[in-house]
Amino acid sequence: TQWRPVSVEELLEYARDCAFKALVGGGGEDPTTRFVLAWLNLFGYSKASHDEVNRIVQIGLNVDLQDLASRNILTRTGNEESLTPGLDRAKAKATLGDSPDDPRIDHIHRSLHLFQGKRAQLLSYLSKIAPTSEHPFWRSLAGYSEVLPDGDEKKLSKELLATKDSLTTELASMNQPKPVQQELGF
Repeated sequence: TQWRPVSVEELLEYARDCAFKALVGGGGEDPTTRFVLAWLNLFGYSKASHDEVNRIVQIGLNVDLQDLASRNILTRTGNEESLTPGLDRAKAKATLGDSPDDPRIDHIHRSLHLFQGKRAQLLSYLSKIAPTSEHPFWRSLAGYSEVLPDGDEKKLSKELLATKDSLTTELASMNQPKPVQQELGF
C-alpha cells in the first residue's frame, strides 16, 4: 500500500465517518437510515433538543432536518424533536417505501407494517426490495432491531428476522417458472 498525503478536510471526513460507525455500529447505507439508527442508539423514542439533534447530523450525516420532518421521520414540538415510530409512519402513508430508491428505513417500516397479517402483500413487497436472504435490507433490519427500545416494534422486527429464511425460500419458489404440462401426441 502506497501512502499519500491527505488534506485536513479529508482527514476530518474520515474521522466523522469513523465516529459515526462507532456510534451506530456501521449499519444503514443511506444517510436517512443512518440518522434513524443513530437517533435510536442515542435517544430511543424519547425527545431531544434541537441542539442535540444537530449534533447527530454533524458527526457525518448529510441529511436535512426539514426534509426528515416533512417525511414524518421527525416530529417537532417547540424546541424538541422526537423520532416517529416506524409503524406509525407506515400506517400514515400507504405508499411508504414504494420505490427501491427510497431510504432503507422506509423499506423496513413498510415491511414491519405488512408483516402484521398481510403475508401476501409482504411477499410481493419483499420480491421488489429484498428478494434474497443476502440482500442488504436484512442486515439493516438486524441493525435496526438491535437499537430499538423494548416494545412492539422491536418484537415485530425480531419476528420478521426470524422468518427471513422461510420468506426468502417462498420468494425463490414463487419466482421459479411453473412447469408446463405437454400433451403427448399418440
